[in-house]
Amino acid sequence: MMSSEFSDEIEALLSIYPNHIMVVQPSDADDNQCTTVQYSSTELTSDESNPNVISRMDNNYILSLKIPLRYPIVDQQIDKITLSLSFTNRIDSDVKVGILHELHRIIDNNVGEVVIYPIIQKLLEMMDEIATDNDNAVHDQLEVNVMDYETVKANRTTVFTAVPSTSSIHLHIIHGPVSTEQKSSFQAHLCPVHSMEEVAEFRRSVLSDKRIAKATHNIFAYRYNCAITG
Repeated sequence: MMSSEFSDEIEALLSIYPNHIMVVQPSDADDNQCTTVQYSSTELTSDESNPNVISRMDNNYILSLKIPLRYPIVDQQIDKITLSLSFTNRIDSDVKVGILHELHRIIDNNVGEVVIYPIIQKLLEMMDEIATDNDNAVHDQLEVNVMDYETVKANRTTVFTAVPSTSSIHLHIIHGPVSTEQKSSFQAHLCPVHSMEEVAEFRRSVLSDKRIAKATHNIFAYRYNCAITG
């Protein structure tokens, strides 16, 4: 019989991920008495005779967790949670090992706590990162690199056209490449400035593009040496 914490967690999972969660209770003849919880990236249908069968589509996967009887109170040496991943498409073995390592780390760092939801969320985040990579190259983690002005200049990508300015100030604005993470897009815009007038002109020029102006967060920062105040 599952604990009240486990029962509440299952109820929440079925609400958050409808048609993607399958729970298989142990039978009386089952020696290990583990409950199997599966998350499928594709919707499960009620007439599937085998929960391990998933349709052949790109990036489909099934996460299977075997949850011990006393969960979330577990003895890591006796009744540790075990998990496995199955993919329909070929995936680099090192990548799969990296994903499993991250999921196991959640288990190891949260002994005695409910962890199924954090595990599924972490898996979804990693798979989303994989799916958004332009070359379908898989990375164990995403690193955000702070690029200096010359690096951005060498890799600049123009993605918008600013409204022509009537100002006599002429700026050299560099528009960095667009990066996407979890369906959000990020882009840096850099420009050398020497006065508040140039700062204002830079801001006007960037925000003249409607796609940038309506973004949820537009953050500006500047620094320059003033001839009067230093």
